[in-house]
Amino acid sequence: MHRLLQRQLNQARDPNGGVSYERLLKLVNEAYCENEANRTRADRANEVMAAELSEMLAIKERATSLESAKRIAEAANMAKSQFIANMSHELRTPLNAIIGYTEMLIEDAVAEGGDRQISDHENILRSAQSLLHLINEVLDLSKIESGKLNIEIEEFHIGEVVFDAIADVRPAAAANGTELIVEIADSDMTMRSDPYRLSQCLRNLLSNAVKFTADGHVTLRVWREEQASGSFFNIEVSDSGIGMSPDQLARVLSPFEQGDGSITRKYGGTGLGLTITQQIAQLLGGDIIIESELNRGTRAKLVLRADLAQLSSAA
Repeated sequence: MHRLLQRQLNQARDPNGGVSYERLLKLVNEAYCENEANRTRADRANEVMAAELSEMLAIKERATSLESAKRIAEAANMAKSQFIANMSHELRTPLNAIIGYTEMLIEDAVAEGGDRQISDHENILRSAQSLLHLINEVLDLSKIESGKLNIEIEEFHIGEVVFDAIADVRPAAAANGTELIVEIADSDMTMRSDPYRLSQCLRNLLSNAVKFTADGHVTLRVWREEQASGSFFNIEVSDSGIGMSPDQLARVLSPFEQGDGSITRKYGGTGLGLTITQQIAQLLGGDIIIESELNRGTRAKLVLRADLAQLSSAA
Protein backbone atom coordinates (compact mmCIF):
# COMPACT_ATOMS: atom_id res chain seq x y z
CA MET A 1 0.00 0.00 0.00
CA HIS A 2 2.87 2.37 0.87
CA ARG A 3 4.54 1.69 -2.48
CA LEU A 4 1.25 2.34 -4.30
CA LEU A 5 0.88 5.78 -2.63
CA GLN A 6 4.49 6.63 -3.34
CA ARG A 7 4.00 5.78 -7.00
CA GLN A 8 0.83 7.87 -7.17
CA LEU A 9 2.59 10.84 -5.53
CA ASN A 10 5.36 10.62 -8.10
CA GLN A 11 2.80 10.54 -10.89
CA ALA A 12 0.97 13.59 -9.42
CA ARG A 13 4.06 15.83 -9.28
CA ASP A 14 4.39 18.63 -11.78
CA PRO A 15 7.64 19.49 -13.61
CA ASN A 16 8.65 21.78 -10.73
CA GLY A 17 8.31 18.99 -8.13
CA GLY A 18 5.03 20.15 -6.66
CA VAL A 19 2.09 17.88 -6.04
CA SER A 20 -1.17 18.34 -7.96
CA TYR A 21 -3.76 17.23 -5.44
CA GLU A 22 -6.48 17.02 -8.08
CA ARG A 23 -4.34 14.67 -10.13
CA LEU A 24 -3.44 12.71 -6.98
CA LEU A 25 -7.12 12.40 -6.06
CA LYS A 26 -7.90 11.20 -9.59
CA LEU A 27 -5.12 8.58 -9.42
CA VAL A 28 -6.28 7.38 -6.01
CA ASN A 29 -9.87 7.13 -7.26
CA GLU A 30 -8.74 5.17 -10.34
CA ALA A 31 -6.71 2.84 -8.13
CA TYR A 32 -9.72 2.35 -5.85
CA CYS A 33 -12.02 1.58 -8.79
CA GLU A 34 -9.50 -0.87 -10.23
CA ASN A 35 -9.16 -2.53 -6.84
CA GLU A 36 -12.95 -2.84 -6.55
CA ALA A 37 -13.15 -4.33 -10.05
CA ASN A 38 -10.40 -6.83 -9.20
CA ARG A 39 -12.17 -7.75 -5.98
CA THR A 40 -15.46 -8.24 -7.87
CA ARG A 41 -13.74 -10.46 -10.44
CA ALA A 42 -12.08 -12.43 -7.65
CA ASP A 43 -15.44 -12.89 -5.90
CA ARG A 44 -17.00 -14.10 -9.14
CA ALA A 45 -14.09 -16.45 -9.76
CA ASN A 46 -14.48 -17.82 -6.24
CA GLU A 47 -18.19 -18.31 -6.79
CA VAL A 48 -17.54 -20.16 -10.06
CA MET A 49 -14.87 -22.32 -8.40
CA ALA A 50 -17.21 -23.04 -5.49
CA ALA A 51 -20.01 -24.01 -7.91
CA GLU A 52 -17.66 -26.21 -9.94
CA LEU A 53 -16.37 -27.84 -6.76
CA SER A 54 -19.93 -28.44 -5.59
CA GLU A 55 -20.82 -29.95 -8.98
CA MET A 56 -17.71 -32.14 -8.92
CA LEU A 57 -18.63 -33.39 -5.45
CA ALA A 58 -22.21 -34.07 -6.62
CA ILE A 59 -20.90 -35.94 -9.67
CA LYS A 60 -18.56 -37.95 -7.46
CA GLU A 61 -21.44 -38.80 -5.12
CA ARG A 62 -23.62 -39.83 -8.09
CA ALA A 63 -20.78 -41.90 -9.54
CA THR A 64 -20.28 -43.61 -6.18
CA SER A 65 -24.03 -44.22 -5.93
CA LEU A 66 -24.19 -45.56 -9.50
CA GLU A 67 -21.19 -47.82 -8.91
CA SER A 68 -22.83 -49.17 -5.78
CA ALA A 69 -26.12 -49.68 -7.64
CA LYS A 70 -24.23 -51.39 -10.48
CA ARG A 71 -22.56 -53.82 -8.06
CA ILE A 72 -25.90 -54.56 -6.43
CA ALA A 73 -27.54 -55.10 -9.84
CA GLU A 74 -24.70 -57.36 -11.01
CA ALA A 75 -24.94 -59.40 -7.82
CA ALA A 76 -28.72 -59.63 -8.22
CA ASN A 77 -28.32 -60.65 -11.87
CA MET A 78 -25.82 -63.35 -10.96
CA ALA A 79 -28.14 -64.59 -8.22
CA LYS A 80 -31.04 -64.58 -10.70
CA SER A 81 -29.02 -66.49 -13.30
CA GLN A 82 -27.91 -69.03 -10.72
CA PHE A 83 -31.47 -69.42 -9.46
CA ILE A 84 -32.80 -69.93 -13.01
CA ALA A 85 -30.08 -72.47 -13.75
CA ASN A 86 -30.81 -74.39 -10.55
CA MET A 87 -34.57 -74.26 -11.04
CA SER A 88 -34.26 -75.29 -14.69
CA HIS A 89 -32.23 -78.32 -13.66
CA GLU A 90 -34.74 -79.23 -10.95
CA LEU A 91 -37.66 -78.86 -13.39
CA ARG A 92 -36.04 -80.64 -16.31
CA THR A 93 -35.17 -83.76 -14.31
CA PRO A 94 -38.79 -84.78 -13.55
CA LEU A 95 -39.94 -83.54 -16.97
CA ASN A 96 -37.45 -85.80 -18.73
CA ALA A 97 -38.73 -88.67 -16.62
CA ILE A 98 -42.34 -87.84 -17.57
CA ILE A 99 -41.37 -87.69 -21.26
CA GLY A 100 -39.47 -90.97 -21.05
CA TYR A 101 -42.26 -92.86 -19.26
CA THR A 102 -44.90 -91.39 -21.60
CA GLU A 103 -42.96 -92.59 -24.64
CA MET A 104 -42.83 -96.06 -23.07
CA LEU A 105 -46.60 -95.95 -22.43
CA ILE A 106 -47.19 -94.98 -26.07
CA GLU A 107 -45.09 -97.94 -27.23
CA ASP A 108 -47.07 -100.27 -24.95
CA ALA A 109 -50.39 -98.81 -26.15
CA VAL A 110 -49.36 -99.24 -29.78
CA ALA A 111 -48.42 -102.88 -29.10
CA GLU A 112 -51.78 -103.46 -27.40
CA GLY A 113 -53.78 -101.54 -30.00
CA GLY A 114 -55.22 -99.05 -27.52
CA ASP A 115 -56.03 -96.09 -29.78
CA ARG A 116 -57.63 -94.01 -27.02
CA GLN A 117 -54.67 -94.52 -24.70
CA ILE A 118 -52.28 -93.59 -27.52
CA SER A 119 -54.08 -90.28 -28.06
CA ASP A 120 -54.09 -89.47 -24.34
CA HIS A 121 -50.41 -90.35 -23.95
CA GLU A 122 -49.49 -88.27 -27.00
CA ASN A 123 -51.26 -85.25 -25.49
CA ILE A 124 -49.26 -85.70 -22.29
CA LEU A 125 -46.05 -86.05 -24.30
CA ARG A 126 -46.69 -82.89 -26.35
CA SER A 127 -47.48 -80.89 -23.22
CA ALA A 128 -44.36 -82.10 -21.43
CA GLN A 129 -42.16 -81.43 -24.45
CA SER A 130 -43.66 -77.95 -24.82
CA LEU A 131 -42.97 -77.18 -21.16
CA LEU A 132 -39.42 -78.49 -21.49
CA HIS A 133 -38.89 -76.24 -24.52
CA LEU A 134 -40.07 -73.18 -22.56
CA ILE A 135 -37.74 -74.02 -19.66
CA ASN A 136 -34.81 -74.42 -22.05
CA GLU A 137 -35.55 -71.03 -23.62
CA VAL A 138 -35.49 -69.28 -20.24
CA LEU A 139 -32.26 -71.08 -19.34
CA ASP A 140 -30.64 -70.12 -22.66
CA LEU A 141 -31.56 -66.47 -22.15
CA SER A 142 -30.05 -66.59 -18.67
CA LYS A 143 -26.83 -68.08 -20.07
CA ILE A 144 -26.67 -65.42 -22.79
CA GLU A 145 -27.16 -62.61 -20.27
CA SER A 146 -24.38 -63.98 -18.04
CA GLY A 147 -22.04 -64.65 -20.99
CA LYS A 148 -21.98 -68.39 -20.31
CA LEU A 149 -23.50 -69.70 -23.54
CA ASN A 150 -20.76 -71.85 -25.07
CA ILE A 151 -20.07 -72.01 -28.81
CA GLU A 152 -18.49 -75.23 -30.15
CA ILE A 153 -17.06 -74.89 -33.65
CA GLU A 154 -16.97 -77.80 -36.08
CA GLU A 155 -17.18 -78.34 -39.82
CA PHE A 156 -20.48 -79.56 -41.26
CA HIS A 157 -22.72 -79.34 -44.32
CA ILE A 158 -25.41 -76.76 -43.73
CA GLY A 159 -27.96 -78.84 -45.64
CA GLU A 160 -27.93 -81.47 -42.88
CA VAL A 161 -28.97 -78.89 -40.28
CA VAL A 162 -31.56 -77.38 -42.60
CA PHE A 163 -33.37 -80.63 -43.41
CA ASP A 164 -33.30 -81.80 -39.77
CA ALA A 165 -34.99 -78.53 -38.76
CA ILE A 166 -37.54 -78.90 -41.58
CA ALA A 167 -38.33 -82.44 -40.44
CA ASP A 168 -39.04 -81.19 -36.90
CA VAL A 169 -41.64 -78.61 -38.00
CA ARG A 170 -43.24 -80.70 -40.74
CA PRO A 171 -45.98 -82.19 -38.49
CA ALA A 172 -47.01 -78.71 -37.25
CA ALA A 173 -47.01 -77.42 -40.83
CA ALA A 174 -49.19 -80.30 -41.97
CA ALA A 175 -51.62 -79.62 -39.12
CA ASN A 176 -51.83 -75.96 -40.22
CA GLY A 177 -52.21 -76.84 -43.89
CA THR A 178 -48.94 -75.04 -44.59
CA GLU A 179 -46.60 -75.98 -47.44
CA LEU A 180 -42.87 -76.12 -46.67
CA ILE A 181 -40.50 -75.09 -49.48
CA VAL A 182 -36.71 -75.46 -49.30
CA GLU A 183 -34.31 -73.77 -51.73
CA ILE A 184 -30.57 -74.36 -51.25
CA ALA A 185 -28.13 -72.79 -53.70
CA ASP A 186 -25.87 -75.06 -55.70
CA SER A 187 -22.56 -73.92 -54.19
CA ASP A 188 -20.16 -74.74 -51.38
CA MET A 189 -22.44 -75.40 -48.38
CA THR A 190 -19.64 -76.31 -45.96
CA MET A 191 -19.74 -74.27 -42.75
CA ARG A 192 -17.43 -74.00 -39.75
CA SER A 193 -19.64 -72.94 -36.88
CA ASP A 194 -21.79 -74.43 -34.11
CA PRO A 195 -24.34 -76.78 -35.75
CA TYR A 196 -26.39 -77.14 -32.56
CA ARG A 197 -26.82 -73.38 -32.11
CA LEU A 198 -27.53 -72.93 -35.83
CA SER A 199 -30.17 -75.65 -35.59
CA GLN A 200 -31.67 -73.85 -32.59
CA CYS A 201 -31.93 -70.62 -34.60
CA LEU A 202 -33.52 -72.40 -37.58
CA ARG A 203 -36.05 -74.23 -35.42
CA ASN A 204 -37.06 -70.96 -33.76
CA LEU A 205 -37.56 -69.19 -37.09
CA LEU A 206 -39.37 -72.12 -38.73
CA SER A 207 -41.57 -72.75 -35.68
CA ASN A 208 -42.62 -69.10 -35.64
CA ALA A 209 -43.32 -69.08 -39.36
CA VAL A 210 -45.40 -72.27 -39.19
CA LYS A 211 -47.23 -71.19 -36.03
CA PHE A 212 -48.39 -67.91 -37.55
CA THR A 213 -49.20 -69.29 -41.02
CA ALA A 214 -52.37 -71.26 -41.76
CA ASP A 215 -53.18 -72.65 -45.21
CA GLY A 216 -50.21 -70.85 -46.70
CA HIS A 217 -46.55 -71.48 -47.35
CA VAL A 218 -43.20 -71.18 -45.56
CA THR A 219 -40.07 -70.92 -47.68
CA LEU A 220 -36.53 -71.57 -46.45
CA ARG A 221 -33.76 -70.28 -48.74
CA VAL A 222 -30.02 -70.73 -48.16
CA TRP A 223 -27.20 -69.22 -50.19
CA ARG A 224 -23.56 -68.29 -49.70
CA GLU A 225 -22.28 -64.77 -50.28
CA GLU A 226 -18.78 -63.34 -50.44
CA GLN A 227 -18.38 -59.98 -48.73
CA ALA A 228 -15.41 -57.70 -48.11
CA SER A 229 -15.14 -58.97 -44.52
CA GLY A 230 -15.38 -62.65 -45.46
CA SER A 231 -17.75 -65.41 -46.54
CA PHE A 232 -21.29 -65.48 -45.12
CA PHE A 233 -24.35 -67.71 -45.30
CA ASN A 234 -27.75 -66.12 -45.81
CA ILE A 235 -30.56 -68.21 -44.35
CA GLU A 236 -33.97 -66.72 -45.06
CA VAL A 237 -37.31 -67.93 -43.70
CA SER A 238 -40.33 -66.23 -45.28
CA ASP A 239 -44.01 -66.96 -44.76
CA SER A 240 -47.45 -65.86 -45.95
CA GLY A 241 -48.82 -65.64 -42.41
CA ILE A 242 -50.41 -62.96 -40.26
CA GLY A 243 -47.40 -60.63 -40.36
CA MET A 244 -46.77 -57.71 -37.99
CA SER A 245 -47.55 -54.02 -37.81
CA PRO A 246 -44.63 -51.53 -37.58
CA ASP A 247 -45.24 -51.20 -33.83
CA GLN A 248 -45.21 -54.96 -33.32
CA LEU A 249 -42.10 -55.31 -35.47
CA ALA A 250 -40.29 -52.71 -33.34
CA ARG A 251 -40.86 -54.83 -30.21
CA VAL A 252 -40.43 -58.31 -31.61
CA LEU A 253 -36.76 -58.73 -30.62
CA SER A 254 -37.35 -57.60 -27.02
CA PRO A 255 -37.36 -60.42 -24.41
CA PHE A 256 -40.80 -61.80 -23.48
CA GLU A 257 -42.46 -59.62 -26.15
CA GLN A 258 -44.95 -60.78 -28.74
CA GLY A 259 -47.07 -58.73 -31.08
CA ASP A 260 -49.78 -58.19 -28.46
CA GLY A 261 -51.62 -59.99 -25.67
CA SER A 262 -54.10 -61.61 -28.01
CA ILE A 263 -51.27 -63.29 -29.93
CA THR A 264 -49.88 -64.73 -26.69
CA ARG A 265 -53.31 -66.05 -25.72
CA LYS A 266 -54.03 -67.54 -29.15
CA TYR A 267 -50.62 -68.91 -30.16
CA GLY A 268 -48.79 -69.32 -26.84
CA GLY A 269 -45.04 -69.09 -26.31
CA THR A 270 -42.74 -67.00 -24.11
CA GLY A 271 -41.72 -64.40 -26.70
CA LEU A 272 -38.08 -65.43 -26.23
CA GLY A 273 -37.46 -67.30 -29.49
CA LEU A 274 -36.44 -64.34 -31.66
CA THR A 275 -34.48 -62.68 -28.85
CA ILE A 276 -32.45 -65.85 -28.32
CA THR A 277 -32.04 -66.29 -32.08
CA GLN A 278 -30.62 -62.78 -32.44
CA GLN A 279 -28.20 -63.26 -29.53
CA ILE A 280 -26.99 -66.60 -30.89
CA ALA A 281 -26.65 -65.15 -34.42
CA GLN A 282 -24.38 -62.44 -33.03
CA LEU A 283 -22.31 -65.08 -31.22
CA LEU A 284 -22.01 -66.88 -34.57
CA GLY A 285 -20.52 -63.77 -36.18
CA GLY A 286 -23.70 -62.43 -37.75
CA ASP A 287 -27.15 -61.04 -37.03
CA ILE A 288 -30.82 -61.32 -37.91
CA ILE A 289 -32.88 -59.05 -40.15
CA ILE A 290 -36.68 -59.12 -39.85
CA GLU A 291 -39.17 -57.53 -42.24
CA SER A 292 -42.91 -57.87 -41.96
CA GLU A 293 -46.21 -56.40 -43.09
CA LEU A 294 -49.49 -56.94 -41.34
CA ASN A 295 -51.57 -59.69 -42.99
CA ARG A 296 -48.91 -60.16 -45.69
CA GLY A 297 -46.32 -62.32 -43.95
CA THR A 298 -42.85 -62.06 -42.44
CA ARG A 299 -39.33 -62.49 -43.74
CA ALA A 300 -36.53 -63.30 -41.27
CA LYS A 301 -32.97 -63.57 -42.56
CA LEU A 302 -29.96 -64.89 -40.67
CA VAL A 303 -26.62 -63.65 -41.93
CA LEU A 304 -23.91 -65.85 -40.41
CA ARG A 305 -20.16 -66.09 -40.92
CA ALA A 306 -19.31 -69.21 -42.92
CA ASP A 307 -16.06 -69.86 -41.04
CA LEU A 308 -16.40 -68.85 -37.40
CA ALA A 309 -12.98 -70.37 -36.65
CA GLN A 310 -11.31 -67.54 -38.61
CA LEU A 311 -13.11 -64.92 -36.52
CA SER A 312 -12.17 -66.71 -33.29
CA SER A 313 -8.48 -66.96 -34.26
CA ALA A 314 -8.43 -63.30 -35.30
CA ALA A 315 -9.88 -62.29 -31.94
